[in-house]
Amino acid sequence: MFVNNELTADVWQKELEPILREYKILNFTKVLTKMCCKYIGLPFEKCIWCKDADDKACDEFIKNILEDGNFARKNKFVSLFACTYIPGRFIKRLFTGERSFKELITIMGSAKKRYPIIKKLKIFRE
Repeated sequence: MFVNNELTADVWQKELEPILREYKILNFTKVLTKMCCKYIGLPFEKCIWCKDADDKACDEFIKNILEDGNFARKNKFVSLFACTYIPGRFIKRLFTGERSFKELITIMGSAKKRYPIIKKLKIFRE
């Protein structure tokens, strides 16, 4: 909605792009925006800066979201807190016997399956 209603080429170039580049999420932003153009109707002319995003990464990312996303059904934590709380809770439960190593192996397998798309998004790398 921000891109469609508020973002201009001038604001992108002078304000937003330098910040995204500094925090190394520029490629991810471009892929996510191009994915919105391809799949949910965001007009390309509103964000020509995303045209060089990798089409294959867009396709794989949307496929991953649709196939493996939980759409907030399983996990309501969306903040940085969740990034530490959930693994910490799992480790605690692992040591108390509430969770099993089999579940850990399943989770690691799922993460391994997602690694190629995460690598293509270049989050915190470019």
